[in-house]
Amino acid sequence: MLVDPATREAYRPAHEGGGLPGPAFFTTEERARAYAAEHGLHNYEVYSVPGGILARVRGRPHWINGKRQG
Repeated sequence: MLVDPATREAYRPAHEGGGLPGPAFFTTEERARAYAAEHGLHNYEVYSVPGGILARVRGRPHWINGKRQG
């Protein structure tokens, strides 16, 4: 997960439509850093989260490796 160090909030990719987009998760730190570089993100920290967290967001919008889920 990419986290803004100033606000401690998870990065949420912009999306079309209403509502707050869900957080972005990445399968590896390398994928997170590559995504950040590709999208011009400079002020972030990579934060590891347990895999079980995905069960908590099941059915809600979230992103995995740049692809929207839910």
